[in-house]
Amino acid sequence: MLFRSGKKLWIMYPPSEIPPHNGDGDCDPRSVLREIEPLKWISKFCPRKQSDSKFVIFVQSESELVFVPAGWWHLVLNIEDETIAVTQNFLTTHNRSLALEHMKASNLGSMAKCFELAWDGKIDVEKLGGARSRK
Repeated sequence: MLFRSGKKLWIMYPPSEIPPHNGDGDCDPRSVLREIEPLKWISKFCPRKQSDSKFVIFVQSESELVFVPAGWWHLVLNIEDETIAVTQNFLTTHNRSLALEHMKASNLGSMAKCFELAWDGKIDVEKLGGARSRK
């Protein structure tokens, strides 16, 4: 995410850590914020000391770029009234299966099927959107 204006608070946990939550210990990290709003999560669960668990917390300011590795749980909160950011997701052979799993778990099965067909070259993505070939 490239940040153009304002400030954002980031809290990130690696795939090996499950963020604090109301559920049981076997919780899927991706579902943590489905049970509670981000601001409430911060006030109730945000670690107060780095020794509490393995996590990363920082403030992103204007013109700073943040990369979120595949599988990392993250919460982002705007901490100024007006913020503008540009984000982009990308898929590689390394995170393809994780993305498909997430799509299917999020009731996006038809999107996952289209993605698989496009990845395997069975759909001409340029023709779908009427895009012109850049030659």
